Amino acid sequence: MLRYQCETNSSYRILIQVSRNSKPTTVILVWMMGANIRVAAGSMDDAYKEIQPLAAIKLLYLNPSQDPVSKAVCKSWERDLAVHHIELLDSDSNQLLHLLAASTQTLAPSLQQLNGFQVGYLRTETKS
Repeated sequence: MLRYQCETNSSYRILIQVSRNSKPTTVILVWMMGANIRVAAGSMDDAYKEIQPLAAIKLLYLNPSQDPVSKAVCKSWERDLAVHHIELLDSDSNQLLHLLAASTQTLAPSLQQLNGFQVGYLRTETKS
């Protein structure tokens, strides 16, 4: 579903929320930017060098608990009717944040942030 939304819209914004004290709390802001990108993936060890392009969705994400500016962006997104809300279990949102952070770490340091957001990607195909 998310891939379809990203392919049919130029961008797609999502608030990832968890239920805390019976109230939805935003834990991650995700801005899907494009579904038709390729990322280089592979191994560069001495014995075997192989880099393959993989299809992925580029996205920007933000943890709104990090600083006051992030919290202000979160409040703005929560009021915006064009932003979609998804409620996950706490463990699932933590796993998603871990996956996003891991994808960010694979990028060159100069490519890891954009306008205060972390840059990441989610693969849409697996390595063969």
